[in-house]
Amino acid sequence: MAFKFNPFTGKLDIVGSAGLGATGATGPSGGPVGATGSTGASGATGATGIGSTGATGIQGATGLQGSTGLGATGSTGIIGLTGSTGATGVAGATGEGATGATGVAGNDGATGATGVTGNIGATGLQGVQGIQGLTGSTGATGVSGNDGATGATGGTISPQIDIYAASTTWTKPANAKQVVIECVAGGGGGGAGIKVVAATISSGGGAGGSGGYSRAIINAADLTDATYTVTVGAGGSGGTAGGAGAGPGTNSSVAGSTLGQFIFAQRGTGGGVGATPGNSTGGLAGIPGGVAGLSGTAGAAGGTTGSGGANNYGPSAGGSGGGTSTTAAFAGGSGGNNTITGLTAATAGTLGGGAGGTVTPINIPSLVMNGGGGAGGGSSITSNGGAGGNGTGFGCGGGGGGSCSSNTAGFVAGNGGAGAPGIVVITTYF
Repeated sequence: MAFKFNPFTGKLDIVGSAGLGATGATGPSGGPVGATGSTGASGATGATGIGSTGATGIQGATGLQGSTGLGATGSTGIIGLTGSTGATGVAGATGEGATGATGVAGNDGATGATGVTGNIGATGLQGVQGIQGLTGSTGATGVSGNDGATGATGGTISPQIDIYAASTTWTKPANAKQVVIECVAGGGGGGAGIKVVAATISSGGGAGGSGGYSRAIINAADLTDATYTVTVGAGGSGGTAGGAGAGPGTNSSVAGSTLGQFIFAQRGTGGGVGATPGNSTGGLAGIPGGVAGLSGTAGAAGGTTGSGGANNYGPSAGGSGGGTSTTAAFAGGSGGNNTITGLTAATAGTLGGGAGGTVTPINIPSLVMNGGGGAGGGSSITSNGGAGGNGTGFGCGGGGGGSCSSNTAGFVAGNGGAGAPGIVVITTYF
């Protein structure tokens, strides 16, 4: 038992001492942890001191921590006044046991059931087109195939050529394989010149237009009729001075009872009569009908000076007749020429009433692009007007007649030239 002065009461208070066992020695490191000793019995609580509490004494210095005893913990003494906290003692080494071995891994659990498939998501936006790749190298050339067998020797039968200058019928030959049909229509006649009094302006007669040309290549098996009607166009008549006008040509064609008309060529029309004042009209050109071909050329219009006929790959037109001024006469126009044959164009009629020239055709009846348009006649103020030349070959137009400007009785203008007739040529191949 101890006493402590209480400065507040001025008396001594009884202070119980705490029973403390000595601290046991620290076990060796790394060994097994020893069993925890049983807790010692608690000491009896000391009697509470009587009297007023004295003043708190000055805190004493903390004593050194004693070593831990190995013996059993003594009973707890009477709780005295709380002393000042002593300094912390040095920590003992921590004992650690060895880590145990890892246990055997357990078996994998069974795979769980597959979950329900989710909804398909919305289609994403199309990506940007990639850059075009480089062109691959050319592959090796394949092996050439074997040559085919030599075909049979062709036949030696010459084609059959039927030339029709007048309308008739045509019978398809036996064993025919292919048929070529060519049609040329008749050319128009040239218009006559006009007679006027002296010192009067006039135009010569207009030239006749040429007929059209048509050509068809047909498989013979498509021609189902046995016979066919062949129509060959006639040339138009030339105009007569002071009389009839120039006549048109007529069409050429081939027709069957089953197919009807399946190829034709259109006629050329006649030239107009000379005029005063003004120009005469040229005849209109014929056109191909039903199949490919060539149009004719329009006749030259008459004027004070004659106009030449136009050149053409098909039948050609004539030249117009010469007209007059108040003081002079003029030559007619030259005839039109076929560009394919290259024949020289018909020579124009000279002033003073020269007749229009004509073209001498090539003597090959099957050559449908043949001849040329007639030239226009020259005009005159001292004699008759020159006549227009006739169209030659097939389908060419006639030349216009020259005018006459005179008060002399008996002088007349020139007549127009006639248009050339058409032709139909049928060539059969076997």
